[in-house]
Amino acid sequence: MRPTNSVAVVAVTAWVILFHRSVLVRYLLAGAAWLAAFVFYSWSQFGQLLPHYYLADRLDFRSFWWALPGNLVSPSRGLLTFVPITLFVVYLAARYAGDLPSPRLAALCAFVIVAHLVVASGFSPWWGGHCYGPRFTAGLVPWLALLTIQAIAARLSWRAHEQVGRSWRWRIEIAVGSALLLTSVAINARGAADSATARWNVTPVNVDEHPERLWDWQHPQFLARVSGGSVADDRR
Repeated sequence: MRPTNSVAVVAVTAWVILFHRSVLVRYLLAGAAWLAAFVFYSWSQFGQLLPHYYLADRLDFRSFWWALPGNLVSPSRGLLTFVPITLFVVYLAARYAGDLPSPRLAALCAFVIVAHLVVASGFSPWWGGHCYGPRFTAGLVPWLALLTIQAIAARLSWRAHEQVGRSWRWRIEIAVGSALLLTSVAINARGAADSATARWNVTPVNVDEHPERLWDWQHPQFLARVSGGSVADDRR
């Protein structure tokens, strides 16, 4: 229910209007029901139609040109840093674009992903406060999964169409994809299993007061304790 998910709502609504108009009424009724439930919950809990979290004044884009690369490649908040398999998915979708099962669906995924990153980079603070990794990109998980399905299907279709065996390029792609996938799992596992990654937000100084730490490759969050960033805190 994050405000950035409104990007997906707008995109899917446009998709239904353009390509699936026969279900438009049912789609709008279902959406209206969920919106009514959300507004009721907000009013009962906060006394207003939408939580303060949804107020538009948080979307100021004042640090956009700093936030966008940060949301992508920051050592402690970057999507590509914490989920490097994303790079492989983008490569597959681009390399085998001609064999995508549904180019329109893949285009919808790409649009939502890009638009989501743009909107998320307009919030302040763009790094999401105390958290682990790129918190504001959590809403991209289903869209990246859908694009991954499309990309893998395209790759298999290309191989069947071209009647290509296990060539050197095929093997390299498997090796690189596997390495990036295992790296992604390992990085996120550290956030779930090691409390030092949570203490990184306040050790040695509060990241909200010193956001320059977000670009410190010597002590990135996913290597807390391993890189020595939390040793002093552990000794205390």
